Amino acid sequence: MSETIGIYAVYDIKGDRYDTPFFALDDLNAERKFVFNFDNNDTIFSKFKNDFKLMSIGSFNVIDGQIITEKRTIIEGLQIAREEK
Repeated sequence: MSETIGIYAVYDIKGDRYDTPFFALDDLNAERKFVFNFDNNDTIFSKFKNDFKLMSIGSFNVIDGQIITEKRTIIEGLQIAREEK
């Protein structure tokens, strides 16, 4: 088991805001959660795919409780929209 888990948040490009952060074991699992929201037609993500991207905003060390911050894009909603066509 890894000593760290990732901290992720969806960034609203047009709103210039981050949504509530969530934890995932790794980038792949975070991306799956993000893509799942795009497949659900009842979410704002599915209606405005181009407006959102998944960001890694840090990691949490489960041993010492430290949070390490970072910002990097995992996947953009636009990429998902293109793959659906």
